[in-house]
Amino acid sequence: TRPAAEPSTTIALLRDEAYRLDGSWRGVMAYLDDDAQPVVFEDRAEFTQNGSTVHGTVKSTKLQGDFRHAELEYRISFSIAKHGYAGGVWADTTATRRYFGVMLGQLRNDSTVLHGAWLGTHKEGIRKGLFVWHNTVRDNKVTEYTLDSEQTGADLIAELWLETP
Repeated sequence: TRPAAEPSTTIALLRDEAYRLDGSWRGVMAYLDDDAQPVVFEDRAEFTQNGSTVHGTVKSTKLQGDFRHAELEYRISFSIAKHGYAGGVWADTTATRRYFGVMLGQLRNDSTVLHGAWLGTHKEGIRKGLFVWHNTVRDNKVTEYTLDSEQTGADLIAELWLETP
């Protein structure tokens, strides 16, 4: 007997197609500052993906709170794991700031929403926050949706307050 031909679709290929971060994303990132006051940023991201590896840049604009920078830009690298989990590292692109951290999120709604948490450095130590991003463009297709950044930020802050002892 002759060996069977390799299938053109494998489980790994199906997973990579099902869990995609490539394209353009919009969303919100929030945290509580050292005085437990809310800080909220609106994010815009561009990602490329090769298999389960994702690279890109996130640009953030402050919407609320006391933070010395009105805008942030950082590079990010993710790996997609089973069940749509995305774990990665980020680093601020401005060398004088030297912020860096880790992120963990889970893809939802057919890989159009990524929601998760992050830990990162700041001048006094480690800070934690939450984020939610929505896919807006993939494969040259625009996803129609409405993002209420202020409400999403308020929801994330409420979630953080629940976790604060």
